[in-house]
Amino acid sequence: YQKESYEVILEIDESIKRFFKQKKFLSSQTILEEKENLLISYKVTNDMEILPLVRKWLPNIKIISPKSTKDKFLKEIRDYLS
Repeated sequence: YQKESYEVILEIDESIKRFFKQKKFLSSQTILEEKENLLISYKVTNDMEILPLVRKWLPNIKIISPKSTKDKFLKEIRDYLS
């Protein structure tokens, strides 16, 4: 609560981008770039705001930045698989 927000950028595969264009999954959702894939920005105060969304859409979504959020998620996947 009342933590400073930071930006998380996700890359959305073209196979699911229509869902992200039709619906805002978080109120801070902003489309940055739309080519084959979609780049979307979210403002969050905690990784747990974004990680459930990423889990839901695997493998068609990637965390681009920040590196700390990406690393945290990759560790979670590695731990799950081991």
